[in-house]
Amino acid sequence: MNRLILSIHIDIEGNYPICQELIDRQEQYALDCFSDYRLIKHGLDYDIFYDDLQKLDPDITHFQAINNYKIQLLYLHSFLHEEILYLDSDVYVNTDKNIFDEFDFSKGLLLAPQEIQHKEFLNLRDRVRWGPEYEKFKEDFFEGYDWTKEGKSIDEVLADLKIKYESLCDVEPDDEVFYSPDPRSPLVKYAIAKSLLFLDGVTEEINIWNTGIIGAHKETLKQLDYFGEEFKSICNYIIDCKSEVDGLFDSEIQKNFNLNNEAILSYFTKAFDIPVQKLSDEWHHMYNENILNKEAKFIHLINKRFEDVL
Repeated sequence: MNRLILSIHIDIEGNYPICQELIDRQEQYALDCFSDYRLIKHGLDYDIFYDDLQKLDPDITHFQAINNYKIQLLYLHSFLHEEILYLDSDVYVNTDKNIFDEFDFSKGLLLAPQEIQHKEFLNLRDRVRWGPEYEKFKEDFFEGYDWTKEGKSIDEVLADLKIKYESLCDVEPDDEVFYSPDPRSPLVKYAIAKSLLFLDGVTEEINIWNTGIIGAHKETLKQLDYFGEEFKSICNYIIDCKSEVDGLFDSEIQKNFNLNNEAILSYFTKAFDIPVQKLSDEWHHMYNENILNKEAKFIHLINKRFEDVL
């Protein structure tokens, strides 16, 4: 069976250093799995792809474009390979078990869900800011805060928050405090996907998949049809949502909507019943601010602390 392990490293903005030891481990793992290996770097194909996305969203960043480009690469390589494992270049391979043997790729995409924090803020209208100052009191105020058990109204909770914010950040009592998450935050991805589902009349919960690791069979990719007829209209809708004054979610969240591949992919898998095999922490450990799981088979070094595993 024709198999490929695929990775990408395009660092136009100079913010994402490559760790050669991680790449070497990925390449050796491919050999151990009797698979081909390809590391894609910056080239004309990407530049053309970026220009095409920029026509849909003039404000698109290279980070957003590159993450859509890796989906494009899955399709390009599926012409020659039946089963593809995509690994971000910051994924540390920590196993000798052959993932192609451990999972039946023909049964659906291999993806791990992200944790979505602070969904309670989705409809707080222009009141709470999530920025550098927010980090100073987030753990003290929010960690372990049981919104249901406390039995307080939104206004009462906001009053408590404002007092704490004032004491830690020297904010004047009458200052407005706004909530504006990072465009890359899982909460923004969740809001984008939920907005797209709302158009379809779907109100069910949704998983937001992390695309640092993707297992895909060529037939599932055809079924997904990521860049098919729906893609352009979905992108246009997402961009239109950015300027909505009274949209589905808080305006401070919607203004950060973007062409995020994880939001779009999550919408597609839910809306079109694309089969997904959920990867556990054992197979996709997302190492960011959490405790490192040294026993995980694939460690996704989101925090770029390569030294912790080498």
